[in-house]
Formats: sequence, C-alpha cells, structure tokens
Amino acid sequence: MTRQRVALFIERISNGEMMEVELEAYYGLGEEEKVLMIMENRFLTPYLCRGLEDGGDMVVDSGRKYMGGDKEVVGGVVRVKDERVGRGLEELEKMIGGRV
Repeated sequence: MTRQRVALFIERISNGEMMEVELEAYYGLGEEEKVLMIMENRFLTPYLCRGLEDGGDMVVDSGRKYMGGDKEVVGGVVRVKDERVGRGLEELEKMIGGRV
C-alpha cells in the first residue's frame, strides 16, 4: 500500500463466488497502515454482519437484498464508527444530494 491510500474497501461476501472473506487479515492490514476499513455488505443483514463490532470503520448495507427481495425495494444504509466521519458524510450528502 502507498501512503496515498486512505481506505480499504472489502466485500464481506465476494459477489462472484459467494465466498466469505477472512476479515482478520484485512483488519490487521488496515490498522497497520492507518486507513479506514470500509465493508460492503450486500448479502447479509445488519443483524448477521456486525462490521463495526468486528473492527471496521464503516459499513455500507444494501437494503434491497433482504427488504422485500431484489428489485422490489431500493435503498441502503451507511453505518460509521467515528462520529466525525458520519458528519463528513452528512455534509457530502447536503452538497450532492442523496443517491441510490
């Protein structure tokens, strides 16, 4: 990793092969490199995927896979551990608007 990196983005379950990622190695790398750990959680519910509790800094949950099935509900949630990161995302949303 170079010093220009600020975050490591991880898919909790890989999209193509549906394999669960071993998070400990990535969390260790993120902590060592002092970067934000962002977990994309498309397939598990927030109940099953505890990204913030597991050591991640940000979790992006897809609402469409477990709320009414695929293509019936469109939406998602971003959960953050650090309040400053949350405020930054709020400011970004105010500038560019909500996106789905």
